[in-house]
Amino acid sequence: MARGQKSGKEGKGKNDIKSKKQESPKKKDRGHHFRCLPKTVVTVFNECNKKDETKMALVQEMGFGAFESLPDYNLKQHMLKELVNIFDIRNNIIQSVHGEVEITTQKIGKALGLSWNGDPFDAKVDEKTLSEEDLTVFKTFQGKHQADLTRLVLRTPVDTEANQILFKREFLIFIQKCFLLATSSPNVTPRALPTLFGIETTRERNWALLVHDFLLEEVKKAKKNNTKAIHGCCYVLMIIYFHETHLGKNPREPEAQLPWITYWTGENLRKRLHREQNHATGLVRTGRLRAGKERLERRNKDLKMGKNIPVHQ
Repeated sequence: MARGQKSGKEGKGKNDIKSKKQESPKKKDRGHHFRCLPKTVVTVFNECNKKDETKMALVQEMGFGAFESLPDYNLKQHMLKELVNIFDIRNNIIQSVHGEVEITTQKIGKALGLSWNGDPFDAKVDEKTLSEEDLTVFKTFQGKHQADLTRLVLRTPVDTEANQILFKREFLIFIQKCFLLATSSPNVTPRALPTLFGIETTRERNWALLVHDFLLEEVKKAKKNNTKAIHGCCYVLMIIYFHETHLGKNPREPEAQLPWITYWTGENLRKRLHREQNHATGLVRTGRLRAGKERLERRNKDLKMGKNIPVHQ
């Protein structure tokens, strides 16, 4: 063999290693992905409380003070998945072993402490009708990402009236991007941008209707297209479901508390989620049993059709 020439075996081994490095590993399928992030809201609120109480006073003034009651708690994806599965969007009803739970704009308002009356927001911004000043505001927020909005909310000073108006706009888009109108897109949804205008009447506008309409649209799209990224505030579905089914056994305990999220603390959520996972009638447990039954039925159907079924060792 000539000097410097590598054997076929040796060369093949190095090429194999190189090709393996170049191959991108397959991403594990983690199931459904829900984009509403109450934990992010809690983190930002805690930082604002530490640095400048004026910001929290402005949040209260706009009608979002109830969000201070959100628990520092990660959402359980499997719970939200089952809620979406049994959510009849045509009739606005969650069908469960506990009976029917109707999802209404008023209940969304009661659950989150948002106004369910007042004038609704436009579906989109008509740029042709905007003044030069409003057009600048619109374009400033049009391409903002969640990280951008988080930094702005935390860093914008509120020492002048102009800065307070700016902070209010930043907060409105932030709270919609990460919670109320959450999406998997890096940019803010166009549905959020009409809320930038008429800041002085923000508190009186119909926020619950905006959240409700957006949630229905996005769940409908996800079910139709069989997509796993679920947009909108699915957290409110869970709160309404928990609260309505809990009231049947304890009619006085949570009823006196509005908004409902003040009752559903991290501790109460953990207790209820434990029941949903482990009790015979729990939503997560029955959902898993149903999914297992469906897989078995599909397998038996494939066997009858003569298809090869992979054996998992």
